[in-house]
Amino acid sequence: MQKFRFGDLVQIGDVPRCMSHFESNCKAIILYSDISLGDIEKANGYQYSVYIKGYGKVAWYNEELLTFIKEKQDILLKEWIEEVKENK
Repeated sequence: MQKFRFGDLVQIGDVPRCMSHFESNCKAIILYSDISLGDIEKANGYQYSVYIKGYGKVAWYNEELLTFIKEKQDILLKEWIEEVKENK
């Protein structure tokens, strides 16, 4: 079963070396999820596209890298999107 929903605020933890190009140790808001197929599904489960504060949209973070903070943060998401637009 999917652990996170659209608008959930999460903490991204340390990412493995193979994902070193991804942002880590920061807050993000869940945008949507996708379940991997086949053998990858068994290893990784759900993966999530997130919006990272001050950075923007990033895909795909494995579920085990994310820690739930608070649900229904769509207003905060809108604020973060506006901040990024203003800084471009």
